[in-house]
Amino acid sequence: MESAAKIIGDPAWMPHRLDMNGQRVQFLKIERERLGEGPFLAQFEPSGGDEAWLPFAALQQVPQSGGSLHFIFHTAFCRSTLLAKALDIPGHSVGYSEPGILNDIAAHGTAAHPLLPAVLALLTRPRGEGEVVFVKPSNHANSLISALMAARPDARGIMLSSQCDQFLGSIHRKGLPGRSWARRLYLEVQDYAPLNLGMDGRQVFAMSDLQVAGLAWLMNRRWFAMQMTRAEGRMRSLDAEDVKTRPAETIRKTLAFAGREITEEHARAIAKGAIFARDAKTGGAVPTQSGSHGKVVDEEIAKVAHWVSQIAASAGIPLTQPTPLL
Repeated sequence: MESAAKIIGDPAWMPHRLDMNGQRVQFLKIERERLGEGPFLAQFEPSGGDEAWLPFAALQQVPQSGGSLHFIFHTAFCRSTLLAKALDIPGHSVGYSEPGILNDIAAHGTAAHPLLPAVLALLTRPRGEGEVVFVKPSNHANSLISALMAARPDARGIMLSSQCDQFLGSIHRKGLPGRSWARRLYLEVQDYAPLNLGMDGRQVFAMSDLQVAGLAWLMNRRWFAMQMTRAEGRMRSLDAEDVKTRPAETIRKTLAFAGREITEEHARAIAKGAIFARDAKTGGAVPTQSGSHGKVVDEEIAKVAHWVSQIAASAGIPLTQPTPLL
């Protein structure tokens, strides 16, 4: 097995999962050319000699200085994976899509928070000289936003989300798993960013799947707005549609917000390249989606989106995200 010093010194050895009972961290060796193999780093599995475990005590050897780390926070189904992959630009930046270890820290609550400075310092190690690192946590780690930004006072955050009707359309396209996922998301966000709408458990249960999904979307957007208010200029909002329709400008301004410059020509070349020509999650062709889900579903989505907007108005929740990047 590699020594702790070698693992800590080599950015290819990425912190992967936590074993809280054993008080140790799993590392996987993931070379740069493999970063784009799948949609999420959390899905990587160890193979051969590419796995190592270090005790929590070894993390004390991790240097806290050096490198530049920034975040892409998102509300799910809003092209965040695409943006993370597009930011893998040798000589400028590298993008890490959903490291599993951040999910584990979020799942273990404040008991795991003392590990954040070392884990983030490990993720900050640049792959190339002068490169900045963009980490896209899973939306299931959004409870960590405040802790992540506090652990890295120099970090900037992109707050990426879609419009309510687009989110609901994504939930519908995923069928029963998507609708079940939306209900779990609602319960999850209620744990760390509760919104009291005066409904008891029976009333929540009686709502349709898309109504619950709409509330989860609203709570997520409210949580993002709260974080941006506290961040004192360290965060910018970004709409998913801009990633699709203004990709070159999105790349260039995201890098500029992180203190790095890229030419317009280079950004346009990335926007016209292979990353945007294929589905970021499957690697296949970008699916051509009709603007309609069928008359019945279209009407349901429109009614739920309107209902959510009325709830937002009565609760004083702005539907426009503050401090836009573009």
